[in-house]
Amino acid sequence: LQIINISDPAFPRSAGSYYNSGSALNINISGLYAYMANWNTGMNVINISDPTNPTLSGNFTTPDYVVGITASNNYAYVANYASGIQILDINNPAEPTILGSLDTPGYARDIFLSGSYAYLASYQAGLQIIDISNPSNPAILGNYDTPDLAVRVFVSGNYAYVSDQDSGLQIINVSNPSQPEFVGKFNGTGHAWSTFVAGNLAYLADYFYLHIIDISDPAHPNSIGQYFPSGDVIDIKVVGGYAYLACDIVGMEIIDISNPRNPRLIGRFDTPGAAIGITISGNYAFISDYQNGIQIVDISDPANPISSGSYNTLGYAWQISVSGNYIFEADEYSLSTFHYIPTGMDNTVLLPASFSLSQNYPNPFNASTSICYSLSKSGPVNLSIYNLLGQKVATLNEGIQQAGEHRMVWNAEGFTSGAYFARLEAEGRAKNIKMVLLK
Repeated sequence: LQIINISDPAFPRSAGSYYNSGSALNINISGLYAYMANWNTGMNVINISDPTNPTLSGNFTTPDYVVGITASNNYAYVANYASGIQILDINNPAEPTILGSLDTPGYARDIFLSGSYAYLASYQAGLQIIDISNPSNPAILGNYDTPDLAVRVFVSGNYAYVSDQDSGLQIINVSNPSQPEFVGKFNGTGHAWSTFVAGNLAYLADYFYLHIIDISDPAHPNSIGQYFPSGDVIDIKVVGGYAYLACDIVGMEIIDISNPRNPRLIGRFDTPGAAIGITISGNYAFISDYQNGIQIVDISDPANPISSGSYNTLGYAWQISVSGNYIFEADEYSLSTFHYIPTGMDNTVLLPASFSLSQNYPNPFNASTSICYSLSKSGPVNLSIYNLLGQKVATLNEGIQQAGEHRMVWNAEGFTSGAYFARLEAEGRAKNIKMVLLK
């Protein structure tokens, strides 16, 4: 585990390290702990309360390879490849204990939780639906054997959307979990790997195309738009009116989907390796670039994405997620944890904040904008504005404040257009947000 300070994304630097045995394939964060799925050593529980000094709190050896994990409340649900599902009690992360297990058909590859059910993409055995209302005694309620190899599952409302490789997107009615029924399918042009569902639209990445599918009638999914990227589409995230595609050796492409019938390329960023995973947080795209680690890209202007920094992890970067000011990367050989403040103003590694600073509204803004924040206890507070050079240009609040919700207004009438940063300092910690002034 390599922990890198990326408070200045352009100049990442080492902050600490921890050696992990096994091959880390998946990671889930709950509270102050990271639950790591290791291909050949089971589950490790890592205390990340101090990101500069992550420590092993406990581990649990599962019967088979761990390829997926989701933590919810006091339980961890593990997709355990040929051994099905394992349910662990993680109330004491130092001593995770098994509550229940179920040897499901096929190879458990992906797990999606919804209510009291776990939905497993079980490769050659299709979709398995597990009743987990009693974690000590999980039971199969129903199953649907998809035509090909189920690798991912996404559940929305009464339907499960299964990425079934060569058989495309399979839509299954799961309103009665004991009798899932085939409803409809959409056959793309390649291998269905990733699906994102938002409202009545499904976005399918199938290597060769991005398909935008109208699923308002699940029995008759209908393609309403297509985009042919420059490279193989492996992963997709949709935020607002844009789709962000991880396109293998050509990097990231940004697609305007405000008109889903006519998706169009508006921006591209060529990563040095092979972009196979992507996530979006605020104005940044975080890309798993396989042999070239993590690439951080400023997408505040989607038409002109620019590099904000990179870090070449020890292994091969597969999956990436962002929570608050922390990046969690599964890079085959280890769990990598990064702390970042995208202002470039402070190189201090901060403990996880017990207070919050919300994004200003409106943003972008003209003349004035509101900044809201919460304090968990009374004490000294400083809320200041900085320019891109890290120079303080305004102080909105400096003094003692009570615990609770607070709101300040910045009147930027005398300032020029551009990017600014609001920095909140309180309780021995700090948080930052990026704001854009447009006149």
